[in-house]
Amino acid sequence: MARELVTGIAALALAAAYFAAADALPVSLLSDEVGADGVPKAIAVALGLCGLMQLARAALRRAPAAAGDETAAGAKPHLRALGLLGIAIAYVVVTPHVGYLVATMPASACRSRSRRCRSPARSCCGCPS
Repeated sequence: MARELVTGIAALALAAAYFAAADALPVSLLSDEVGADGVPKAIAVALGLCGLMQLARAALRRAPAAAGDETAAGAKPHLRALGLLGIAIAYVVVTPHVGYLVATMPASACRSRSRRCRSPARSCCGCPS
């Protein structure tokens, strides 16, 4: 629970700093309705909302029954996230060489397959073969 509180507070602080940095961008005479600061401010707001959700989750979550249970159960989501990070990096590297459509199909297949699996660490896509 303490990690979730720290993560939520850090996300809120980062969102506030990011919003302040976006607000400091100079206004151009050629800017449109959104402006140069529109997308960074939207990202800051989204990050702030994620931080608030993390704080709410920490406040609503009960303490784990035993410390060993949290350690054993906590490894699988980390492995899944690591696998998906690897897929994302491969996607970014491969896309300029093979094109958007060719690179997106396997990445989407791996992502949708990993959402249906219970054991994420058995193959590159997160499912047993």
